[in-house]
Amino acid sequence: MGFVAPFSQSVRHWNLQETKQRSLQRERPRASGNPVWMLTMKRTLVVGGGGRLGRRVVRTLVEQQVPVLVAGRDPERAESAVRAYLREVGLERQGDLAFVAHDITEPAAVQAEQVFRQNDVDVVIDVAGPSRLTPLEPYTVDYKGNRELMRAASAGRGINHFILVTSLGTGRFGWPAALLNLAYGILFWKRRAELFLIDQVRRTAKRSPEGTESGGIRQFTIIRPAGLERATDNWGETHALQIRPADSIFGGTVSRLQVAQVAVLAALHPDASRNKIFELTTEQGVQQIDPIQQMESVSAQVLS
Repeated sequence: MGFVAPFSQSVRHWNLQETKQRSLQRERPRASGNPVWMLTMKRTLVVGGGGRLGRRVVRTLVEQQVPVLVAGRDPERAESAVRAYLREVGLERQGDLAFVAHDITEPAAVQAEQVFRQNDVDVVIDVAGPSRLTPLEPYTVDYKGNRELMRAASAGRGINHFILVTSLGTGRFGWPAALLNLAYGILFWKRRAELFLIDQVRRTAKRSPEGTESGGIRQFTIIRPAGLERATDNWGETHALQIRPADSIFGGTVSRLQVAQVAVLAALHPDASRNKIFELTTEQGVQQIDPIQQMESVSAQVLS
């Protein structure tokens, strides 16, 4: 079962580019002074992988034969949820999956350090979110937990790519997205996490401009999806994905599967996603533009 959105006649099909089972060549332009480096298909860490969005990220990685490490508060529960979903979509006998305990709330720093110390991880896709909306959850999960995860990722060998999923309205006030901030300031804390990630990449680039030193986070991608609740996995049959730059849209709907696909595309195509913020929505009845082309059209954030 491949990565193909079954679009209607008005929406053109698109695929993830085929990747090798054991290795993935990822190049940085030599003109920029960055070296060519090779990802030998280390495990991609999916934080919050047992949730509704996380399961779809795992599915998409499995379809691309990428080894996956799923981190969740309860790894047994996460494994049960992930494997049940993979059975549902016909992938129960596929995938190189491992599961690890990581409670992004407390003790966030200790558990995050253990995850990176005990596992060989090169890419992180972070889709963690509050399991219940209480006054402290946006701070403890969306900011503090993610902050400690990023700090742990920066330590030791470091990682090449951190992909963080937040929400529309995180960067700039706009309706109706700003209404989400009424939920205990959740957009405020998501933005703090975004800024912390950007700063980690900035510090890494400043310390090692050529990317030759270990440690740090070498690049980021931030994905801000529109509303997720209305769209099912077949939303892409009639609704074309739209990828826009930061602070350009404040409403709309996109499916969790479409968000997952963009996150995996960002991981597999680092040149198209390096240090960029993507905002996602969909539009009905229009032709689908190649997502990679859409990614490439978005300007990278200035790190200086």
